[in-house]
Amino acid sequence: MLRSVTLADISDAVAYPGPGDSKYTRGVVGLITGSDKYPGAAVLGVTAAAKAGAGYIRYMGTEYTQQLVLQSRPEPVMGIGPGSHIDAWVIGSGMADTACASVGEARHEAAEAVLDACSGAGGSGAGVGEYCVVDAGALPYFTQAAVRYAVPGAGSVRNAVVTPHAGEAVSMLGIFGYDADRTEVEGDPEKYAVLLAQKLACGVVLKGSPTVIYSPDAPYPVCLNSTHWLATAGTGDVLAGIMGTLLSQNSEAINRGGKDIQTVAAAAVFIHGLAAGLASEDGLSVEKLFTRDMQGGIQDDIRQDTQGRESGQGTREGHPITAMDVCAQIPSAVGLVLSRKQGRG
Repeated sequence: MLRSVTLADISDAVAYPGPGDSKYTRGVVGLITGSDKYPGAAVLGVTAAAKAGAGYIRYMGTEYTQQLVLQSRPEPVMGIGPGSHIDAWVIGSGMADTACASVGEARHEAAEAVLDACSGAGGSGAGVGEYCVVDAGALPYFTQAAVRYAVPGAGSVRNAVVTPHAGEAVSMLGIFGYDADRTEVEGDPEKYAVLLAQKLACGVVLKGSPTVIYSPDAPYPVCLNSTHWLATAGTGDVLAGIMGTLLSQNSEAINRGGKDIQTVAAAAVFIHGLAAGLASEDGLSVEKLFTRDMQGGIQDDIRQDTQGRESGQGTREGHPITAMDVCAQIPSAVGLVLSRKQGRG
C-alpha cells in the first residue's frame, strides 16, 4: 500500500516569504560536499539549495571546491565554524567515504561530527532540531554510526534523510547483514526503502524509477516518478540541495509535530522531478503531475506512465538535459507549485 501526497502537501513544504521574514528565517543550509575529484557536486548542491529558496547558505569544502562554488554563486558564506547556526545540513555529495578520509582533514571531521550527532551519538556538530541530508560518500559512515548508536527513545526517528540509489542501498543493507543485490532492490524498491528506513530509524529516499520516500513514523511509503531524461550525472546532487533547503525551512514545524520528514522529502523529490520535466520540455511528465486530482494521490498515474513508456506505448517527449539545466528550472517549479495551490495555474 502507498501513501498519497497532495498538491497542498507539496506546496505547504515551500516557505512563502512574509513581511517579517529575513535570510535567517528563510532557512539556513550548511553543505559539506564535493571534493577535488568531484568538484561539480559542490557547485550543483549549493546552486540547487539557493534556487530552491534558502535564505542563507554556508559551505565547507576544499580550497579548490570553495573557489569553484564562489565563481558560480556569490551568495554562500565559506566555512562553517563551531556555533554556526544551521537549520539543515547536506553532507556527502561528491565526497569519498568519510570513514576512509585522512585523519585531521577539517571538513571530514566536521562532517563526521554532524553525522554522529544525527545518528544519536550526541556531542557537537548538530544540535536538537537540526536535520541532515545524507548523500553518497557519507552514507557508509552514517550507516555504521546508526549501528553503533541506539536511537534515544522507543519509536524515535533520527533527524536525517538518506538518499541512496539502488547500488548504495545494497551496500548499506549489507552492513546490517542483508544479502540483496541491485536487481532485487530495483525490482521492489518499496520493500527495500521501508527495510532500510526501519533499520536506520530515519527517512529514506531510494532514488530510481520510481523514487520511493519512506520514514518509520509514516504509515506507508510514497512513490514518485518523473521524466526519464532525469537519469544523468549530477541530478542526485541537485536533489540533495533542494531537500536541504526544504528541511531547513520546515525544521521547526517538524519539531513541533506539524509536519513530517516524509512529506517534506517527498516535496523535494516532486519539485526536483518537475524542474527536470520543465528543463527537458517533457510535457507528458509535467502534465502527469497536475492533471489528476491530487487529493486522491498521483501514484496510479505515475505507474501507468512508467509502464507505458517501458512498453513503448507511452508518448516519448522532451530532450536531453544536464543537472545544471534542472537547477535553472527549480524557481519555475516552485512557482508553479505555489500558483497551482492558489488556483492561478
